[in-house]
Amino acid sequence: MADTYYSIPAGFRERVSDTYLAAIQQTESMFESSGIVVPDWIATQYTFRITAPLAFTETTGQRGGDTQQGEFQVGFRSGFLRDFEVAVDFDINDQARLYTADRPDSEAQKEMAYAWRRTMDDVFVQAAQEVSYGGVKPYVTPAASLPALMEIPVTWAEIANGSTNTNFTVWKLEEGIQRMLTQNVDLDREQVVVAVPPKVRQAWFRYAMSAPSSAFANEFLPWFYKKSGDMFMGYRLIVSNRLTYTGSVYNCLIYCERAFRVSPPKFDLRIDIRPDKRHMTQIVVYAKRGVMRLYDEMVNIAYSDTAVAITY
Repeated sequence: MADTYYSIPAGFRERVSDTYLAAIQQTESMFESSGIVVPDWIATQYTFRITAPLAFTETTGQRGGDTQQGEFQVGFRSGFLRDFEVAVDFDINDQARLYTADRPDSEAQKEMAYAWRRTMDDVFVQAAQEVSYGGVKPYVTPAASLPALMEIPVTWAEIANGSTNTNFTVWKLEEGIQRMLTQNVDLDREQVVVAVPPKVRQAWFRYAMSAPSSAFANEFLPWFYKKSGDMFMGYRLIVSNRLTYTGSVYNCLIYCERAFRVSPPKFDLRIDIRPDKRHMTQIVVYAKRGVMRLYDEMVNIAYSDTAVAITY
C-alpha cells in the first residue's frame, strides 16, 4: 500500500493495534484481579444464577433415608456488555506525529491507555452501586432499590445510626465488615477492598496528626509515610477520585473482589482518513466490557460527609 496522506499502510495499522493491546495488558490484569472473569461472557446479556450459601447436613449415619433436596435455584441476575470508544485526530499537518503512534512512548498510545483505565474505574464504581436486573425470564426486571444491607447511612455513629452526619470513620468500616460476617461471608478467604476519595485520606491524616498516640494513628501513619503496599488495617485500600458524590457526601465502598463478575474485554482499533475534516487522520478504539455485581452481601456503600471532621 502506498504511503501517502490518503492511505495508511497495513503494517502501520497492525503495529499501532499491537502496541495498544500490549500497553493495556498491565491495566487489564489489575482490573481482572478485582473480580472473577467469566470467559464465556461474550453475548450482550449474560445471566447468572444466584443462590444462598450451601451447607452440609449431618446425616448421623442413618441408613435408607431420603436424599436431601437441594436443587441449585434461588434467582437470576443479568449482566450486560457495554460499548466504549475513544478517538484521536491528527491534522494533515501532523503526519510526523501520526507515524509515531506505533511506539509505546507516543502521546497517543499513553493517552488512550490512561483513558481506558479511568473508564474501567468508573465502570467498577457504577457496578458496585447500581440496582440489579433479574426476575423472571428474560431477566431484565430492575430491582426497586439497593438492598438495605448494602447501605450505611451518612449519619452512622459507632454501632448504631445517629442524628448527625459523619465522615468515613473506622466505625463505618467496621459496620461494613460486620454486615459481611453476618451474611456468612468468609473474610478469611476473601480480599476486602476499601475505596475512599482523597478528601477522606486527608481527613484521616488530619486526625492522626492531632492524636499521634491513638490506635488509629499507629495504623494509618506508617501506611501514609511509607506507602509499603496498599494494605491498611488488613484491607486493600484504594484512594480514588472516581467515587460518586453529592455535595460533600461521598459513596465510599467496602467490598470483596469476588462480588463482581467481569467479561473478557474486546478491542477493535481502526485508522481512517476523515475527508470531512481536511483529510484529518483518526485513530479510534472500540471496546466492549461487562462488569456486574453478583453478590449484594459482599458490597457496602458507606455514605460519608467529608465536610465533617473525624473524631473518636
